[in-house]
Amino acid sequence: MLASGSSLKSLSPATSWVVGALASSFLFSTPAQGRDLWESDDGDRYITLNSSVKSVMLLSEESLPDTGSQGINFWRGRLDLQMVPAPWLETELAYEHRIVLDAGGGGLTASSPFLPPVGELPYRLIPLGSQLIDENGVLYEQSFDRMAMALRGQWGEIKVGRQAIGMGRASFFSVLDVLSPFGTFQVDQEWKAGVDALDGTLLVSDTSSVGLSVASEHAWEDAAVLGRYQAYFKDVDVIVMGGKRSEDYMMGVAASTQIIDAEFHGEFAGFKTDGTGFESAQWGDEGIFKFVGGGSYSFGVLGGLNLLSEYHFNGFGIANIGEKPGTLLDSDWSRRLQRGDFQTIGRHEIAASFNLVVDENMTTLAYAVLSPVDGSGLAALGASWSYSDHLSLDANAFLPWGGGLSANSWGLLLPESEYGASPATLYFSLRFYD
Repeated sequence: MLASGSSLKSLSPATSWVVGALASSFLFSTPAQGRDLWESDDGDRYITLNSSVKSVMLLSEESLPDTGSQGINFWRGRLDLQMVPAPWLETELAYEHRIVLDAGGGGLTASSPFLPPVGELPYRLIPLGSQLIDENGVLYEQSFDRMAMALRGQWGEIKVGRQAIGMGRASFFSVLDVLSPFGTFQVDQEWKAGVDALDGTLLVSDTSSVGLSVASEHAWEDAAVLGRYQAYFKDVDVIVMGGKRSEDYMMGVAASTQIIDAEFHGEFAGFKTDGTGFESAQWGDEGIFKFVGGGSYSFGVLGGLNLLSEYHFNGFGIANIGEKPGTLLDSDWSRRLQRGDFQTIGRHEIAASFNLVVDENMTTLAYAVLSPVDGSGLAALGASWSYSDHLSLDANAFLPWGGGLSANSWGLLLPESEYGASPATLYFSLRFYD
């Protein structure tokens, strides 16, 4: 297998991606039939199997002196098995293979904000996977991303095992979503990373519920225990949550509503930390808060035009990276960033997006994230085309602006702005699915 991976790496990034994409297109040109493996006469019990393959090519300009352009091929194959042997019982299982080929040798595999994370993920007590290859620019790993069982009834639901848990109402920036959230620029957001957890929801009334999520880790101080209350008050959806997120204690609230034809949402969370992993506190020596507020509006243009804007305050972020870039080297701060405690390295962010549905097969997207502190930003232009029921294509271009890299007194290259040092990147993706 290593020899095969190494030979792919010797090809140019575009060539290896095209070869693999054509091979996958041939294999999936007539997807296997009978994905509904079994179903009872009344339809309340069934077994389904879905499969998909995603192929991504990243081409990035030179980000460091003398590194040249970089190319990444990312492959993701997934099988999703869902079994409902009784109306009150459901099990889910998802098995993945991932291959990353770093054709440019720039070490982009571990740090690209556009790709799903690889390697060890947070809030996983049992690995349920392994790295088969990790050398010579080739990373090949397998894992179970879902392995859970749920009991359901008119009273609510209890689910235990590896599962995806999402909270909050924001689109770009996450405040309440503290268990393996998506990255701000991650393109592939079809599957949220699973965490090993016990999650329960009890229905209090037709419009309200209480819940508890317990996400495990090897040590109690790294685990998460979060309670929540959710209710609908006419056009207002409210979530209140609190508890322990690793070494932090937190309280948060999120709400969304519709006024006339516009949607508005906001999230706020306060954290009592252990005093490490951030540049400066907002109150006392350990208090941090995060906030996001925004809104969206849809117009009847073609298939639909949606405009969205958000402002994000991230207390864990760096107030001005150009003045204190050394914070990036702090091990506690880096640990928080990698764990998903926050998704932007800066403290203030403004985002705006334009999503146009051209027709039932094509959607175009343009968005930008800006740091109002140093004026740097990252803009994206993209399009998604559904060629058939089993094949879709995505293309995105990411263009940064702002101050780049500069050497400090020790010769270390550090960014002058939040986004200016990011390389311009082209993202191409093919998705094959049932």
